[in-house]
Amino acid sequence: MQSNGGFIIDDLSAVFAADAGQPAPPTPHAEDRPAPDAVATPKALTPKQEAKLRSYLDGALEDITRGYRKRFDPSSHLRTLTAYLDAWLRLLGVLAHVPPYGGGSTNLLVSYLLRCSTDICDGIAGYSLAMEIDAHRRQSKRQSRKEADHLEEEASGRSGSEDRDGEDSDDEEEERRLQALLCSKQLSLVLQTIDLLDRIWAAVLRGNLIDLPLALSNAKQAHPATPTDASVETTDRPTQAYDPRRIHSTSSLVPSPAVDGRFVSGASASSSSGPRESLPVHGGRGPKTVGVTDQVRLRNIAVSSRDKLFAWMRTEMDAPPPPIMEENEQEPDNNTIEGALGARQARHPDPNPDDDDEDPDMEDVAIDAQVDEEGYDVADDTEEHKHYQDLFERKLDPDADDDDDDEPTVGGGRPDSESNADATRTDQDLGASVLGMVEAVTTHAHQDKRKRDTEDGAEASEARADGLPGKRPRAADSDTDEADAKMSRSELGSIHAALPEAIGRWDLAFTRLFSRTLRTLSDLGEAARPKASKRDFATTLTGISGADDNGIADDLA
Repeated sequence: MQSNGGFIIDDLSAVFAADAGQPAPPTPHAEDRPAPDAVATPKALTPKQEAKLRSYLDGALEDITRGYRKRFDPSSHLRTLTAYLDAWLRLLGVLAHVPPYGGGSTNLLVSYLLRCSTDICDGIAGYSLAMEIDAHRRQSKRQSRKEADHLEEEASGRSGSEDRDGEDSDDEEEERRLQALLCSKQLSLVLQTIDLLDRIWAAVLRGNLIDLPLALSNAKQAHPATPTDASVETTDRPTQAYDPRRIHSTSSLVPSPAVDGRFVSGASASSSSGPRESLPVHGGRGPKTVGVTDQVRLRNIAVSSRDKLFAWMRTEMDAPPPPIMEENEQEPDNNTIEGALGARQARHPDPNPDDDDEDPDMEDVAIDAQVDEEGYDVADDTEEHKHYQDLFERKLDPDADDDDDDEPTVGGGRPDSESNADATRTDQDLGASVLGMVEAVTTHAHQDKRKRDTEDGAEASEARADGLPGKRPRAADSDTDEADAKMSRSELGSIHAALPEAIGRWDLAFTRLFSRTLRTLSDLGEAARPKASKRDFATTLTGISGADDNGIADDLA
């Protein structure tokens, strides 16, 4: 629907009528829809229209944030995940009609899309699938209570106990089936919303204007939440049955490797003969619509949101958390061929080691320890060595007076160094050579003082921990340690082989979130590399030619 420079949409309910179960009214200007290969010619928003649009978007975001914070309050209008996603779908429908044309409208569109991408994924992770089930259970109880008021009471003796037991078992089976259906519906709605956001980003990154009804229809076909969504699926797309081997072969159990959005899958590209989801804007900037800084920010948001939603899905499905694996992590030694051979050789050493590395012609030459230098005297060296040895072995008492050093000894000579060292030696061995280092001398008093200070500090910290509950040391949780344990790449292929088929299907779907956005970002980055290399080459040639001109000028001068 063309806005002709404004953001006021004629009838937004026409776009989301299928969500309410109503048939979509015909488009009033269906004959004016451009051909599949046409070019969109929107008008740029005026400053007044931009101001009104910002005011509307800020109000809508504030309303969603207020409802999300009060989601556990009965007065909130966003108590369930379905209502939360419906509110975001309407806001995304307004943003999809903003053309990426003109500086003001483009900046507005990119900034609000970045904010929506972060808030949607964070908000989804804050909901639980059980909230929808509880709301449905409360509504069913209210309806059954109303029906019971209008029905006449029957005698309790008419129905036997066996019939009552059969009815209870049927009710339990129906309750389990309904819970599974509601969980599947909510997960499909999450995939539809993120898929629509992914399609909008893929169009904006290329500077195209997206066709919202077609994009929303394709998102519902890709992730049908109801039988109505599945019935409108095109027949030209082959339906492939779930295959656990395909999931394991594409490493979909961990969503971190596919950071560029490319997956080995049998999904066929959209046919060029059908209508296009987005049209290039005449006079737009094309791939330069989104700046490099915003592209980097968008990539980080897409990767982190995908990991967060994947972990949230696993938690809600009562499945084990995804294994933690780093890209630059090295394999353990026993997982490699060299490591396995080394471990085998360590267990079974070779009794006859090969001595091929030793050359029999080479002889060991003994180096004389005597230093032959001019003016060197062994006696002087020995005397000097003894002098410094006695000096370093002396104990320094900082509390002693300087006059004690001047007291004469017996016979007027110097005290014996060895006896002095034996009398004043502590529990630490003090010794040094001529070129050695003097170690710090510690006494028993200093050790006791340091030990006492340590004990006092421990008591003080313990008292502080008792006074502040938040500062108490927590015991290590074995379950948490096992969940956070890093797994090697060789263990990822079979760690979840026993998962049921339903969880494997959701694993595959949530692993490929934002795949179009990441693939488009990778394509734009690859297209920009040759241009950058050409610019660098031209700059180098310019610098070389400039240097040659300067040299010629210097020669002429």
